[in-house]
Amino acid sequence: MMDKKIDLGNLFAFYGGILTRHQQQILKAYLYEDHSLKEISENHKISRQGVHDSIRRSEAILMDLEDKLGLYALQEALVKLKMTFESFKKDPSQEEGLALMEQQLLAMEKILES
Repeated sequence: MMDKKIDLGNLFAFYGGILTRHQQQILKAYLYEDHSLKEISENHKISRQGVHDSIRRSEAILMDLEDKLGLYALQEALVKLKMTFESFKKDPSQEEGLALMEQQLLAMEKILES
């Protein structure tokens, strides 16, 4: 459950601007302020089921965007590649660093191909 919430938070931070203001407010309360569905429903004057539906719809929108665009995955791959490259620069004799860099490049190529 926690990993799913973290993943949703990452996607929200990356693509959240595409959501309506209302969806953004509900997700912020749910993800960042750790409010319960009941607390959010009371604050926004909607039913608990309405809050749940809004969160699920927002999650579906964000996941669909990532599935189609893959920009968040690409950014993560670039960050990993940069970290690997920085460690490799410190010690060029380190073959392990080169192998890791090659793995990251292959991962980026797969993302770019899809």
